Amino acid sequence: MNLLNTKLKTEQKGIAAVEFALFLPFIIVLWIGIVELTEWQLSSRKVTIATLSAADLISQQIEVNNDRLNDYVAAIKEIMKPSLVESELGVFLASMSLDENGNPQIDWKQDSNSSNGNTIPVEVASLLTETNSVIVAIVNYRHKRRFAYNIPGIPDTILIVEKAFSLPRRVQKIVRVN
Repeated sequence: MNLLNTKLKTEQKGIAAVEFALFLPFIIVLWIGIVELTEWQLSSRKVTIATLSAADLISQQIEVNNDRLNDYVAAIKEIMKPSLVESELGVFLASMSLDENGNPQIDWKQDSNSSNGNTIPVEVASLLTETNSVIVAIVNYRHKRRFAYNIPGIPDTILIVEKAFSLPRRVQKIVRVN
């Protein structure tokens, strides 16, 4: 029996395998967390780039029509690829100005699966004067986790919302023609 105890105490084979087996769950959780955060950050950056690009492109125009606005929505979808899930993307493009009473109003809008409706962002009021308009682009994207484990306290989806405001560059107000 003493020989067996001595042999077990001095035997070094398999220690690395045991240590690896102990640390493997932590390594896997860390890797999954890094992948999830990277995917979320990439989606967030794409939403920001898409929103700013749409506002900038519209602000360069003199007038817009349905086809051109649909092209901007398509461009936003292209920017969002490859992480895009179209049913999770909402786009709201609008031109806003002041009415006769000095209240912000929507002159025209293009809405694609957006939950914004006719809501006027509060930031618009400080950008408007009696003679100008503001281009508003709001993109919301519901980012879904790549690894769908039911972990308490961690949501399966994260809503990313970005707003961009731009003043028209070539005219005071960009009109919509059909």
